[in-house]
Amino acid sequence: SFAIARRLNRKITIFIGPPNSGKTYTAFERLAQAAAMPEGQGAYLAPLRLLALEGRDRLVARGVPCSLLTGEENVP
Repeated sequence: SFAIARRLNRKITIFIGPPNSGKTYTAFERLAQAAAMPEGQGAYLAPLRLLALEGRDRLVARGVPCSLLTGEENVP
């Protein structure tokens, strides 16, 4: 299954922990670092639209190019 996906050279990191343990902060730091690499890209998956909007705003404020895709909007 998924032969093409398995051949891609990808690194997937999942941050799991109790509330208020720094998961989101650490995830955004890593995402910003990945974006700074040549051909760097990443994704942040949020459980709520508001969190997705806040995440995009946080990255854009740091100068990280960022798109937003939710069930309601698509901001390339």
